[in-house]
Amino acid sequence: MAFEAFAVITALPAALADLGAIAAYGPAFGVYLTASLFASVICGAAVDRRGPLPPFIGGAVAFAAGSLLVGLAPTAAALLTGRAAQGLGAGLLVVVLYVLAARRFPPTARPAVFAAMASAWVVPSIAGPPIAALITVHAGWRWIFAAVPLALAPAIAVLLPHVRSCGGPPPDQDDPVRFSRIAGLAAGTAAGGVVLQYAMTARSPVVMFGCGAVAVGVLAATVPRLLPPGTLRARPGLPALVLLRGVLAGAFFGTEILLPLMLVRERGASAVVAGLVLASGSVGWAVGSWLQARPAYRQSARTLPAAGCLLLAAGILAAAAGLSDRLPPAAIATGWLLAGVGMGAGMTAVNRHALEAAPPARHGGTSSALQVSDGLASTLTTGLCAAIVTTWAAAPAVRFHTAFLVMAGLAIAGTVVAARQA
Repeated sequence: MAFEAFAVITALPAALADLGAIAAYGPAFGVYLTASLFASVICGAAVDRRGPLPPFIGGAVAFAAGSLLVGLAPTAAALLTGRAAQGLGAGLLVVVLYVLAARRFPPTARPAVFAAMASAWVVPSIAGPPIAALITVHAGWRWIFAAVPLALAPAIAVLLPHVRSCGGPPPDQDDPVRFSRIAGLAAGTAAGGVVLQYAMTARSPVVMFGCGAVAVGVLAATVPRLLPPGTLRARPGLPALVLLRGVLAGAFFGTEILLPLMLVRERGASAVVAGLVLASGSVGWAVGSWLQARPAYRQSARTLPAAGCLLLAAGILAAAAGLSDRLPPAAIATGWLLAGVGMGAGMTAVNRHALEAAPPARHGGTSSALQVSDGLASTLTTGLCAAIVTTWAAAPAVRFHTAFLVMAGLAIAGTVVAARQA
């Protein structure tokens, strides 16, 4: 899944140019994120109702079928349909992986499990784009997507018996009325997220405020009912942990979209340099995840989320200093590496504590809530940062520094939420 995600960044422009639909570049990512958000909510309810096996199989089939459809797409509409199917599959599979980590491993082993999952993104972040570029040039972009099912099949085969052994929920969890209600809320949340991101990047003030008002109204009616009660108020315990997941993800991914734009547009760096800077964040994330999994850090596990927030904020500010021509891109990469370490330590600790705080019958719902918080916060901050740097009538340095400072402030605010986790 990680290789596919990074390969898409490289191959998608060529695919859309070949189909004569370069204007569909934004929607190609948007439909994926929307479908993934919807699927993560549905999967949480499905796991708690029927167990993880049905959504696991459904996710594998959807991800593989969507990849094939993208690879064979004769039109942009078919490609977008395939991207939506990929998003559905990814949303289902990620939630099942969290449930698998919670049910198949004891609490002492979960930090290492989450660290291993984070490490799975390191090699793809470095090797994915150049491999995709070679395949695109010498064989064609379609082979990148068509080969995904071949790579997915062995992993699914290995995991299938373990997912099956997790079993189903207690009998009283089988509530079709509750499941239908959650499905409706998930659809509303996904739609609200799409409209909100569109509103923040709209050029017309009328469209911006009109769509923004509609999106906020829809999200206000749906999101609180998909999260643990008291999440938006950072109520101590599981609600604060779910909110902290969103704060961390929002600050990190909101900053991440700024870095390549700053490097290429303002510093004149190549796309390769920008990619290597982004890869440093993936490396840092893996390092932070492995650090918190070491026995020496387990005694301070409750302080790791706050420490992660501070490291993330420091890394964002260090990367922001890269706007100055006096600092080489390596300095930006170092700052983003530091941010990744904070993200890895904080995010992995949050995931671990959240699953420990939830009863086994609610592991699916808890995993879903973490994904919803992550997805919505990332949608909000990426849209906000994009709007600041592309539509605000100010000098480029002012726009970028403002966006960086907002994200650093959000990371620092996370320390307050982290103090309420227990």
